[in-house]
Amino acid sequence: MKALPSSYNRDIQEDKKALFDSVETIQSALEVFAAMLPELKINRKRMENAARDSSLLATDLAEYLVKKGTPFREAHQIVGELVVHSIAKSVPLDQIAVAEMKKFSPHFDDDVAKIFDVPAIRWHSDALSALRRPRTSRRRSSAGANWWRNL
Repeated sequence: MKALPSSYNRDIQEDKKALFDSVETIQSALEVFAAMLPELKINRKRMENAARDSSLLATDLAEYLVKKGTPFREAHQIVGELVVHSIAKSVPLDQIAVAEMKKFSPHFDDDVAKIFDVPAIRWHSDALSALRRPRTSRRRSSAGANWWRNL
């Protein structure tokens, strides 16, 4: 940080306080998690039942419509209305007939059922947070060994 005008010195000092505060917050949170995790008990049955809620796949349903040519803004609106309809009728999203879905958008087709096949779709999602199949070690090692060539 040589040759900075003297007016910058104060700015550089002020950003350190926020950094140190965030480090302290993270350290405190990690201490709490370290104490909490050994006592954590997971109710597998309840977790599996919660994961089966088809409403969790509403974003995937919107992505389905986008892939069929619907602008995302409209797809979001359509799926929102479909979710409201699902709740009002007390019918899970995955149990709504395709003919009923077509009332909300003509882009719904028989292949919409694939959206609700969680084991099949979890490996194919384009979302950054989606689960991915692990790469083979050969691919990983070759990509890691040659990372500098992409610079």
